[in-house]
Amino acid sequence: MNRSMEFNEDGVLSVDFLAGFTIFMIALIMVISLLPGILAGIESEAIDYDAVAYRTSVILVEDPGWPSNPPWNQMDEYHKADIERMGLSLSKDTPNILSQGKIDLFFNRNADFALDEDDYRSKVIFGDIPYLYNFSLRIDGEQPLFVGQEIPESSYGYQRRLVKVKEESFAHINFTDGSHPEYSSSRVVWNVTDPPHQADFAVEMDYGELYDRSISPAYRIDPRSEELGFDMENMLHSLDWNLFLNNGTMTLEKVRLYKVLDDGSSQPLPYNWNDWNNETYIFYYGNTPGSSEASVLNGSSFPKTIENETYIRMDLNPPLPFSDEMTSGLRVNFTFNYIWDGSSDPISGHRYLSGIHEYNYDSDNVVQPYLVDGVMEVAIW
Repeated sequence: MNRSMEFNEDGVLSVDFLAGFTIFMIALIMVISLLPGILAGIESEAIDYDAVAYRTSVILVEDPGWPSNPPWNQMDEYHKADIERMGLSLSKDTPNILSQGKIDLFFNRNADFALDEDDYRSKVIFGDIPYLYNFSLRIDGEQPLFVGQEIPESSYGYQRRLVKVKEESFAHINFTDGSHPEYSSSRVVWNVTDPPHQADFAVEMDYGELYDRSISPAYRIDPRSEELGFDMENMLHSLDWNLFLNNGTMTLEKVRLYKVLDDGSSQPLPYNWNDWNNETYIFYYGNTPGSSEASVLNGSSFPKTIENETYIRMDLNPPLPFSDEMTSGLRVNFTFNYIWDGSSDPISGHRYLSGIHEYNYDSDNVVQPYLVDGVMEVAIW
């Protein structure tokens, strides 16, 4: 017994002590390893908000949203629940290049339906916490856009992203600028006993030509997802002045849409044709849109007779009829009726509108899509 005590006093540890010390060290190491995770939630709330703001900004400026074909901004109020993400980019291949149509709906500039706070939280922020938010977009030359609440003085996450906004194409058809003399004809020889003369003028889109994959989506004219518009001005001024001096008339009798096939044949669409419950087109006459003197019609309110009008505009809403069929196209056909009160020159005859304006990548025909600088700001708290 005495020998055993002497042996322990020489510095040899017992088995019980070694086992206890080992368990203590393992427990200590485990506690130390768990401390960063335990303290992360109280270490810095600003870092968490910044992470949410960054993730939200990525969704807004780099993601096209879902569904993507047709894009989510073409949904109507009855299909709003089908929208899963509200990204603003044109496509997955064009990060930081935003779609004007998606911007309009996101910032409630679209009359179809309005988004509410739950929509922004569930389709953009994707957080379990009911975050407050402020989304703003400044586009060069336009008034700033924003949705959400007023940003607090502190304790919020913030991201600022430089973006480009795609401005959509538009065709200006001016019958007096001389660039398209073939759009007015003068082959009608007239006297006071002749019946009225009827003639057509059309604007035509070839889907196969427009959807050219060699052109970047940032500059592509896409009838499936973008509004296509055109206006016609100085129609009366391009015709005979004695048409007006002698009480003659030029009357727009009807506007019809035609599906143009690859072989050149065409089929008229019904007056009430629409897709996704949106009107296919909006028709302005008398003055530019927004003017107190402008009158507005749409696909369901035609036919309507319009007499001696000198300005017409049409906005064609996406998706255009059959625009997913690359072997077809769309023709917007205007039928005018002319009555001249008095005889014409027997050689030149009276002038009237005719021809087809091609909506394509010719800059003489259409103002091409272009990019405008913008700044997207996201604040989350």
